[in-house]
Amino acid sequence: DASFTYGSDQTRRYTLDATRRLGDNVAGRLNLLKHEANVAGRDGVDVSRWGVAPTVTFGFDTPTRATLSYYHLETDDVPDYGIPLTDATPANPNRVPVSVDRDNFYGLSHRDYGESTTDAGPIKLEHDLNDNLTLSNTTRVVRTTLDYIVTTPNDSATGNLEQGLVWRSPKSPSSTSEGWVNQTDLSARFDTGSVEHTLITGVEISDQDTHNRPYTISNSGRSCTAVGPDCADLGNPDYNAPWNGTIEDSDVYTDTDTKTLAAYVFDTLKFNEQWSLNLGLRYDDYETTSSGYGPLAGRGSASGDFDRESNSHFWNYQTGLVFNPLPNGSIYVAWSASSNPVGESSGEGSSNVAYNTLNLEAERNRNVEIGTKWEFFDDRLGVDAAVFKTEKKNARVNDATGLPMNIGETEVTGFELSV
Repeated sequence: DASFTYGSDQTRRYTLDATRRLGDNVAGRLNLLKHEANVAGRDGVDVSRWGVAPTVTFGFDTPTRATLSYYHLETDDVPDYGIPLTDATPANPNRVPVSVDRDNFYGLSHRDYGESTTDAGPIKLEHDLNDNLTLSNTTRVVRTTLDYIVTTPNDSATGNLEQGLVWRSPKSPSSTSEGWVNQTDLSARFDTGSVEHTLITGVEISDQDTHNRPYTISNSGRSCTAVGPDCADLGNPDYNAPWNGTIEDSDVYTDTDTKTLAAYVFDTLKFNEQWSLNLGLRYDDYETTSSGYGPLAGRGSASGDFDRESNSHFWNYQTGLVFNPLPNGSIYVAWSASSNPVGESSGEGSSNVAYNTLNLEAERNRNVEIGTKWEFFDDRLGVDAAVFKTEKKNARVNDATGLPMNIGETEVTGFELSV
């Protein structure tokens, strides 16, 4: 299956999806992608990416199966943070509302760029012990890179917009993340008396290490006095303006490593054609360590070496009772719990462990939902309704200094209707 897409703004997209039998119980599949386009409605912004994903499966029609895959994607885009916002501080009562062409791009084509790569190699092994019992193991190794410089138009600077100027504030993460995850599952189908069970139990281990080091980019500062490389004209920004500044590796960096170990069991109990019960239980051991060099909490602008660690251990569960009064409809009630440990965003190079001197607790979430789902006209019309409440304990937000802290409990209640 091959396709070509052509559109406005120089959009060109090519794809190929090919499947071929390679021998007895062996088959392969190949996916290819190439995509290039300008961004509609934006001056000087474009995207470019290509990818390849081959897969081969051995023994697909036998009790023992193996699937080997590879995934590679590269992007080379011009990052875009849009147009500047009005300076809305009460201290500036004479501010001029921003009214610009929405096509305006305030970045610099000679400075700004966005590049990323993703390489992943999953291997899945399966073996049917009998007709109702299957053992599987999946290992996935991943390496990603993210490197970009992007302009934040004016970046909350004051005074510039009134003068018809916009500060081209640069932001610049550069990170590499490497990791792996291994999951072993045992799935079983069996009966206890008149109750049918569909059970999955397993263990999961993972390790992910992320290195993040931004750039130090020369810039004239937040206050603009005239149009130049670091200050754009508000009404007519020149994204092709020459820029002869410097880009160097920053002294600030963060190395974050996250290790997890989990065990879980999920079971669906079918009592009859009308009643079924879903049960699930999971235990997680979550450990994040972070070290590097950067700002030190509580010491003003001082920087230095840091070494932080966070450990979380928690149980989570889910329970759901489903009643089918008719074959085309169901009524359900569900309870569930989840957790957000400190360091959960370490894959993004987050510094919430590195810069935080507080002993933060994991966020704990509880959710209850009651709803109904119906299908009509041979499943061509679906009608759903639900009410829910979600409670979060140890809710985590950033304080006035930008450091995360636990603030207590939050609650969300709501309803949902859909047709």
